[in-house]
Amino acid sequence: ETYPKGTIFSRDQLLELKPQHIRDFMAMKAYKKVFFSYEGGDRPIYARSSSLEQVKKGVSFFMPNHHPHWYLGLGNPTKSELITKFISSVKELEKRGEGAPTKAKRAFTAAEFSKQLEMMRRYGHKKNDFDN
Repeated sequence: ETYPKGTIFSRDQLLELKPQHIRDFMAMKAYKKVFFSYEGGDRPIYARSSSLEQVKKGVSFFMPNHHPHWYLGLGNPTKSELITKFISSVKELEKRGEGAPTKAKRAFTAAEFSKQLEMMRRYGHKKNDFDN
């Protein structure tokens, strides 16, 4: 079921959320399908594990019982073993070079770093800005 952006969910609706629902959503983000098969050649090329961790964190924040771990159908479904194992499997595939490409930026070159320092000194933070 699709909900419009800005939908506010009731406490009862949030309590109906199960780990499988969250895993399915993450699978859609990472694989573009809920039922994926590693043996069938499916790879998580659409989202990195760090993106999935942010999804987990975001959902967890809004859960009514966000502190306790998932146990016997109670607690926070984002803290279930199913979610943890799913994200770990995506991490493993990333390590093997079979996941989504990294979006990390490269380090500054020496010339770029010098330019950044020059700009900060000229326009930004001066040593005594935060001194009392």
